[in-house]
Amino acid sequence: MKPFHSPEARAKATIGIRKAWADPNSKIGFHRPRTEDEKRRIGETLKATLAADPELRARRAPKGRRHTAQSRALLSLAQTGRHHTPEARAKMSVSKTGKRFLSDEHYAKLSRERRGQPSRFPMRRFYYAGEAFRSSWELRVATALDALGVRWEYEPRRFDLGSQTWAPDFYLPDGDCWFEVKGYFGPKSQRTVTLFRQRYPDVKLLLVRKDAMEALERAAIQRAA
Repeated sequence: MKPFHSPEARAKATIGIRKAWADPNSKIGFHRPRTEDEKRRIGETLKATLAADPELRARRAPKGRRHTAQSRALLSLAQTGRHHTPEARAKMSVSKTGKRFLSDEHYAKLSRERRGQPSRFPMRRFYYAGEAFRSSWELRVATALDALGVRWEYEPRRFDLGSQTWAPDFYLPDGDCWFEVKGYFGPKSQRTVTLFRQRYPDVKLLLVRKDAMEALERAAIQRAA
């Protein structure tokens, strides 16, 4: 793709920009964050320009359009050296915390529609002892249980939770308890486990997080030694 400017013009512009960055009285302002007054004046100017020019307002990129490679490069150059303030970063972090794409009702509806059907998008499987595990952590737990001589069954039963069904990862017949292996224990998984314990209070369910999994592996190594 043909560039906008010749190499000589780009080199000359780079030298000029670097000189402007070094000048504290420069109007370019890339060397420092914009003040609140500057942001306000830029916003007012943009609104006035769009209000006065219907054609320009109509040409604004509609939702779904993507920038060209040249426009992305220019936008990146314009933002070089600029950073969000600590207050802005804290505000963005709070706005994203716990954000979900679907409501509880929508998740329940999807669960009812897909109940008893195979996964549309099967994930990578980890094969061991004739079972296809959904994660490498489940495989590690199964390997450790075998090394310890503990009998296990992989997802032998699916429990009805009302709005959904759920199958814990491992059933240990000798201890009559269930193991659920969890790396990321997010809000959806927390609600599922809470609902399970409410509906089946007499069923023993143990969450196997990273520390518990590593403890099983250490015990297996000690037994093998």
